[in-house]
Amino acid sequence: MKQLIMESWDINLKGRTARANATRAFCEYMDQQIQPNIDDRKLCTTLPHSPAAKKRAREIFAQVGHFYREENHDAPQDFKPIPEATEFRIYEADKRDDLVTIVLPPQDELPPISLFVARDYYRCTYWPYVD
Repeated sequence: MKQLIMESWDINLKGRTARANATRAFCEYMDQQIQPNIDDRKLCTTLPHSPAAKKRAREIFAQVGHFYREENHDAPQDFKPIPEATEFRIYEADKRDDLVTIVLPPQDELPPISLFVARDYYRCTYWPYVD
């Protein structure tokens, strides 16, 4: 039996690559027209802010991405699990205008207005810069 390689929820290059691969695997899972995938997609996208949808999205992402979840308390010491506070909200392409995240620059590093690029700080499920 093949040993499953687990990933660490780090922000280094390896962790970022693992998250990118997990995102692709998550989308593949949600794209499959079989059960339970169809039900999971419906649950996660109907009310993406609901506790049940966020919980199921976390579970699927961790499973397909081979991540530990903090709430399971099963990560070895050298692995960073997905923190419990990390939320997953899943949207269909045409229903995604209810979540905005603004990522602030480090204190005292806000660029002048002439160099400010909103997309460097503004993250939204609806991207206003696309037609």
